[in-house]
This record gives sequence, structure tokens and C-alpha cells, in this order.
Amino acid sequence: MKIVIIGSSAAAISSAETLRKLNPDIKITMISSDDRLPYYRPMLSHMIGESEYPANFYLKTKEYFQENNISIILNTKVIGIDKDKKIVTTENNASYEYDKLILCTGSNNFVPPLEGTDKKGVYTIKYASDIENINKNLDKVKKAVIIGGGLLGIEAAWSLLHKNIDVSIVEFSDRLMPRQLDVKASKLVLESATKSGIKFYLGESSKAILGEESVTGIELSSKKILDADMVIISVGVRANLDLPKGCKIDCDRGIMVTKNLKTCDEDIYAAGDNVQIGNSTYGIWPAAMQMGKIAAANVLGDNKEFEGFIPATILKGLEIGVYSAGDIEDKEGRTYEIVEDSDNYKKLVFENDILVGGLLIGETKLSSKIYSALTQKKTKSQIIDENWFV
Repeated sequence: MKIVIIGSSAAAISSAETLRKLNPDIKITMISSDDRLPYYRPMLSHMIGESEYPANFYLKTKEYFQENNISIILNTKVIGIDKDKKIVTTENNASYEYDKLILCTGSNNFVPPLEGTDKKGVYTIKYASDIENINKNLDKVKKAVIIGGGLLGIEAAWSLLHKNIDVSIVEFSDRLMPRQLDVKASKLVLESATKSGIKFYLGESSKAILGEESVTGIELSSKKILDADMVIISVGVRANLDLPKGCKIDCDRGIMVTKNLKTCDEDIYAAGDNVQIGNSTYGIWPAAMQMGKIAAANVLGDNKEFEGFIPATILKGLEIGVYSAGDIEDKEGRTYEIVEDSDNYKKLVFENDILVGGLLIGETKLSSKIYSALTQKKTKSQIIDENWFV
């Protein structure tokens, strides 16, 4: 049996590892457009200004692939899939036959239609090569602007700040991380980050990136000009859909799959940031890892289902702990348990007496308890009986 996996990030490596554990004899081929072995992408924003990657950056060594008889082909883009002949074709005219195909093509950073995004000094952060390009020019940078006040943007700003670079964040929303934080938590994070030295322009959008060949600044919707030697765009991701659309695999915001992660083609599965199940997409690393395992098992004849994933966010950076899990949105009929003092803010969100979300600002040692309770669907009375806040 021949299985081809397109991609090399979380879902892809999880699929390959699971396939080999389940069957020692099948032929596994991974094809990736990235130029290096699989690595832990959530670490990238912390690598700004660092001279080398830590030991745990790479997920697998070259020896792992050799010892487990997994063929990994790097720096190679797949440009076509012949579903009838079951062949994938690469840009260098190589072709690979498959019995089952797993699409783990992931996502790419969304770059808004701004004037000047092609100038020197404008970056996104998605690949290790992006960080290496940033670091190559970092010694010339005095002022940087981050477009986007989400998790990645704040972490990148924190890394730049520690390289003695003047950093500003431009965020369209009137608060930081609106999907992960409520108004109170967002305010606390903003206060901590501002105190550290990061400047914020909330409720603002970017109108144009200025400069001739290289960036010199950014113009905001308010017509304010921010000087900048570097601009990092961090406003979310979009699924990579050119390949599946090109071979008429059903797509919406992602590749449409069943809970079994099967596409409209019986022999093609998909997993990771590029998939859509119903109306839901899951652009988070742990969900992609779980999908990879399920897709691999089902390719070999199992009938496992992906039942969704509870999102959790840990902001690594700033001088304040930040943890968010589940659904923290204020909705009619929900109840809350809130404990706060001058240094900490803790909030639990309940719906129909079941825990559905949790927030920790400051001290975050309850994070594992919150996540466990979310997965177990614990009730408010159960949590109160456990004296979490004592």
C-alpha cells in the first residue's frame, strides 16, 4: 500500500508517525515545499533575534525518517493531483503514485490588500526562513510596527522589544486578542504590555506602507504616520486551497471533510489548518496533531471521528501570565465565577451549569485544572466543591 502525505507540519508528521506505528510495511512518502525537516512553528515568534534554534525546535531528525522507512522530499511543491490515476505531480515533473492521499497543506498568512506590502523590510511569520530573513536585517532596525494585535503579533513585539527596538502594534479591534480575552483581561494585558514599552494603536487600520524600495513607515486610517524600518504583518491565516481546488476537491474556507477527515474523494483525506468540518476550521497546532492521527488511522481502515477541539491560548511573553481556554464570550444565559485582586484576574464561564471557558491573568497555575474540567464538562457545583480559588 502506498500512502502520500502532502505537507510536513503538525498534521503531516502526526499522520506519518501514526501510520508507521500502525503498519510497519506500508510505503509512506511525505512531500513538502518547506526546505527543512519538520519543526515546531509556534516557537517561531520567539526566535526573533536568536542566533540558533533550541534542541526541541525540530520535531524529528533525519535519522528518524531513515530508521522508520519514511521517505521525506523537501523543497518540492506539488502542483497537481490526478484522482483517476492516483498520481501527484511536482513542479520538477516528478510523479508519485498513491493508494491513499492525505492533504496536510496547512495555511498561509493573510496579507491585506495594502499598498507597499512588497517593499523590503515587510515580513510575515510562518516559516523558519521568515525568521532567518528578519534576523538577517535586525541589526539595522530601530523602529518596528506589527500589524495585528493577536497572539503572534504580541509575541513578536515582545521579542523585538528585548532587542532594544522601538515597537508599535496596530490593531483594528478596540482591544487586544478579542477572541481569547474578555474586556477586563484585554485591558490588563494592554496595561502590562504598555508598561513594558510596547506602543499600541487600537481601533486603527493600516492604510499604506510607506517608502520607496524599503519601508520607512506606515500610514494609518487616521492619517497618522508611524516611522518604521520593519513591518511585520500578523492578521491571521487562510487555508492553502489552490491544490485541492485545482483537482476539484470540494472547498469552502477550507477543504470540506467529514468527521472522519475524508474529502469528497474516497481515497483522499485532509488534516490540519486546511480543513473545514461543517462550519468550523481549526487553526491550532494541537488540533492539527489530533487530526493527523485520525486521518492516518482511517486511511488504514479505521472509522475514527474528529469531535472538535477545545482551544487554549498561552501568551508567552510580557511580564504577566495569560491563559485562555474554551469559549469565554459573554452570552445571554451564561453565568460566571470571577476572582480578582491587584495582581490576578480569574474567570470561569458556565453555560447550563457546565464549564465552557476559563481565563487566567497573572497567576496561571490553575490552567491544567481548567482544561481538564472543560474536557470532562464539569459542573459549577463540582468546581466549587474542589475549592479552586482557595
